[in-house]
Amino acid sequence: MHQISRLLLASLALAGGLSACGHKEQTTEQASAPATVAAATPAAEAPAASAPVAAPDTANVKAATFDLSTVPVTSAELGTFPYLGPLTGYSVNKNNSEEFDFERAYVYDGKALLPIEGKVSQRYFDLDDNAKKASALMIRRNYEDLLKDLGAVKVHSGAVAQAAIEKVGADAAYKHGKWVVDNYRETDTYVIRQANKEVWAQVSALGSDGDYCITVTERAAMPQQATIMKADELKKKLDTDGRAALYLNFDTDQAHIKSDSEPAVAEIVKLLQADPALRLSVEGHTDNTSTPAHNQQLSEARARAVATALAAHGIAASRLTVAGFGQTRPLASNATEAGRAQNRRVELVKK
Repeated sequence: MHQISRLLLASLALAGGLSACGHKEQTTEQASAPATVAAATPAAEAPAASAPVAAPDTANVKAATFDLSTVPVTSAELGTFPYLGPLTGYSVNKNNSEEFDFERAYVYDGKALLPIEGKVSQRYFDLDDNAKKASALMIRRNYEDLLKDLGAVKVHSGAVAQAAIEKVGADAAYKHGKWVVDNYRETDTYVIRQANKEVWAQVSALGSDGDYCITVTERAAMPQQATIMKADELKKKLDTDGRAALYLNFDTDQAHIKSDSEPAVAEIVKLLQADPALRLSVEGHTDNTSTPAHNQQLSEARARAVATALAAHGIAASRLTVAGFGQTRPLASNATEAGRAQNRRVELVKK
């Protein structure tokens, strides 16, 4: 009786979660590759199991409970990121899926949620019209066989402990794991270790509709996209266009300016020092990957952070105003990562 009650509660919670997403009313996009494995391409001899992979950052080291060095190194040909295609009869629900060249996702090793930074893909798979539904067991067993052929090791199978979610915070844990990080939904976690690659895959069969989700995270360094616009270039841009867009590096979803953007801030200081009469509006903008309210707050906070940094270099606060516009003024489409990156900016506007 207790077991039946637990299952009933889990089913109700799951149905409510999926209803909130409204995934059945949204469009789908046929994925490019089937969930099958081609014959492995001969590769160079794999290094010993102790061969180094990309070193995790300090935060990962402190949080780690799983020893990656125990995972054998494989030289299997993985193909193109995110590597895993759909089952026959399934398509990617593009409105409930997302992909980033660089983000932080959490993977569960049975004891803790580990932060992994790099390429992140979370895809929600819908059953095609008139296609035959796959059981949860078939979904999970298909990907287990596929991943093992790719040299993966299963790290954990089951729900994520609530204590692990609370330790990192629900907002962070669910951000790119809303269907694979849960204290009641069964999820299989795998890791593939190669000589120069570390790939985590999390597979979760969602409910009675036969839908499922896969999150793939490949550890990688952040692509450096911020560029320094020199003071004379800033002046020219302000004189001709009245505004200049800056692409500064902030901590993910935060308003802290990373140290590698300090040279760009220094050029703004030079610009203002060279023209004491110049006054600027510092205006923040975001992409649309969160809620409008959150994006509005984040854009204001990032604009304020830039103004604070300028004031710390001796620029009078009276010469600066701060504004945030959230996701309301995109420069490019938010449908691609390149477009979203272009929209995440701080603009200097001549007053």
